[in-house]
Amino acid sequence: LSEILANLDKPEVLIGGVAHEAGHVYWTRLVELPAYQDLLEKTKNPDAVHLLFNILEDNWQERAQARKWPGLPRYLKSLHEHYVGKAQAADILRESGKGDAGLRFGQGQALPHEEYLDFLRAYWMTGRFQNPKEIKNGSVRAAAQASLEPVGRLMARMPSSRAPDEHARLAAAYGRMKTIEREILPHYE
Repeated sequence: LSEILANLDKPEVLIGGVAHEAGHVYWTRLVELPAYQDLLEKTKNPDAVHLLFNILEDNWQERAQARKWPGLPRYLKSLHEHYVGKAQAADILRESGKGDAGLRFGQGQALPHEEYLDFLRAYWMTGRFQNPKEIKNGSVRAAAQASLEPVGRLMARMPSSRAPDEHARLAAAYGRMKTIEREILPHYE
């Protein structure tokens, strides 16, 4: 919250940040799902798996919010540009050792799971996939290529109601979680 409020002098960024976090309050239910908690407990690297789900959930909930409020994408774009600039997808790299918030530009050596997360994060921030052929690491390139279709389907699956009740939001979150677990997580691991 303090990061959002630090942008009081940039109203479009502030509105984008508040809208992004409000989207999580309205849509994101992963921590309420026992199946998600079970998945994190049985995985070798729960923090990395949580990052994967968080990046995909960030992308999905922003799309759902934009569908509900058509004027919102302008503010979300301002938020993204504020934090990562107008970078090309291939230029978005994680800063080593800073976790999920460490985006930067330039050269760096990322671990394979970080490169894969960067591929997904770039899609979220720019609205388009990096060409997997541009990824140098062969295993990451293969995972990115295999993820194009399931991530695209996941992002296209929007709720039928513009104001679903809590039960529908929880069911939709469970559906997203199962899709990620079945179709995207195997490529990440």
